Amino acid sequence: MAENTVSDIETSFRKFAVHGDSKATGKEMNGKNFAKLCKDCNVIDGKHVTTTDVDIVFNKVKEKSARVITYEQFNTAMEELSLKRFKGKSKDEAKELINGLIAGKEPANAGVTKPHLWSKLFLSQHHQLDTEDNEASRYTVLIFWNFLLCSNLCCRTNISET
Repeated sequence: MAENTVSDIETSFRKFAVHGDSKATGKEMNGKNFAKLCKDCNVIDGKHVTTTDVDIVFNKVKEKSARVITYEQFNTAMEELSLKRFKGKSKDEAKELINGLIAGKEPANAGVTKPHLWSKLFLSQHHQLDTEDNEASRYTVLIFWNFLLCSNLCCRTNISET
């Protein structure tokens, strides 16, 4: 089971290492992705481990002139953070608990814009009206599209209140 956990942790490391960087190989992780891993995997709890702690540990384990850490350096960083996160636990127990937080996880895409309800409605209406090829259907699509644009503009500029 320990071997499976190690491969799950390494898989998570690789997924976070390449997140947001199309040129990344997954063998090294930058500080931004390290902080994202710690946040998404709940290593950062805001009480025992903060974002500042994560940044300090990252800078402590990386090479002086480097901007990235390897998987081995990542393990060293996690050992240090595990002792902070799980105070009162033994070193092995804390490492096992932090591995449990990381194993099998991948980057969350929080904040990714979802389609607006009106957009979904427009697309369904457009598909329905697209089957009818007449002037009235094209006019209806045009009116609906203008409504969608106007409502989106009003939402962004707060002019709907006036």
